[in-house]
Amino acid sequence: MGFFKKWGSVILLLLAAGSIAGIFVSDLQNTQTSAIGVFLVIAFLSLIALLALGGVFLMYAWNYRCKSCKKWFAMKKGTTEFAGTQNAKLEVETGVTRSEYDGKVTQRHFSKVDHTRDVYKINYICKYCGNKDFDSKFGKFRMS
Repeated sequence: MGFFKKWGSVILLLLAAGSIAGIFVSDLQNTQTSAIGVFLVIAFLSLIALLALGGVFLMYAWNYRCKSCKKWFAMKKGTTEFAGTQNAKLEVETGVTRSEYDGKVTQRHFSKVDHTRDVYKINYICKYCGNKDFDSKFGKFRMS
């Protein structure tokens, strides 16, 4: 699951909770507050916080859920194997042009440089049903 799919829903949930909480707080400031109103706002905000924490927990725990037997925290890390290298051309800043008058940068110069990075295959094994799964891990790019 990609970063934006995983964390986008959490961010949207927190933004929605903040906007709803802002509406309630502005409502309380405009009217006379009662003990029940304050209790309801605190209870509502606590519920939103619990839902947000539950969402974060699910996003973390989802990686360790077995796809076969559906048990949580079942996948244990097995072996890590070198799977090869990945090549790419990345833009690297090669220099700058500065103004003669005040020394500020007026132009930046870039060029494409070949880079490689290592790719590793991480094997996971379910401790309940023995199902095998793998994930890829990428190293940092380095100049080739």
